[in-house]
Amino acid sequence: MLCWQFFPRIQIAGNNMLSAQVSKRLTANPTVGISDLMEPVEKLVKREGSINLIKHLQPPNHVSWKSAMPVEWLCKHRQLFQDYLAVATNSVLSGKKHKQALEKLDMQYGLIQGRKSREDGVDYLDDIIRMGLSQLHQCRQLPERRLVAFRRCDADMQKHLDNLLNMIDLGMPECTDLALQHQHPGEEPKSQKFFM
Repeated sequence: MLCWQFFPRIQIAGNNMLSAQVSKRLTANPTVGISDLMEPVEKLVKREGSINLIKHLQPPNHVSWKSAMPVEWLCKHRQLFQDYLAVATNSVLSGKKHKQALEKLDMQYGLIQGRKSREDGVDYLDDIIRMGLSQLHQCRQLPERRLVAFRRCDADMQKHLDNLLNMIDLGMPECTDLALQHQHPGEEPKSQKFFM
């Protein structure tokens, strides 16, 4: 049996390659255009009619990019996030294109209402939508984060969340996925060293 301590260069090389793969996966698909990024909100408008999108999507005050996963909020807006994941299967959006899409949508449907300017409203909406997708990506990527999130869900929420997570294409096999390949169903994830 090989011992990873005796192969530091191989271990480092493997880690570098995995890091490069993660970096590549976290890049927005350049073929997704502005019109594509308009589709999820356009579908929302068709379902809901005239809405104040900021008020409609506002997450709880404690929610941020680094907070615990807001499972209730994500499940509440699952259809919108499903539509985004249908367009951007790796869950990553181009901030520049997405903001341009939101600007066009506001011009067409008047989605940004209240005291916020269009620029501030677009920035806010872009941030919370991409934050939600990032939360889903992290949950899909990390089994322990998924386990914690599912403990806070009832059966229906688990089903909705699972549907969202299964839509995310991580590309190359994740470290966690490689570890899970050698487990039996229901077995707890095991730590594992990786070699090239």
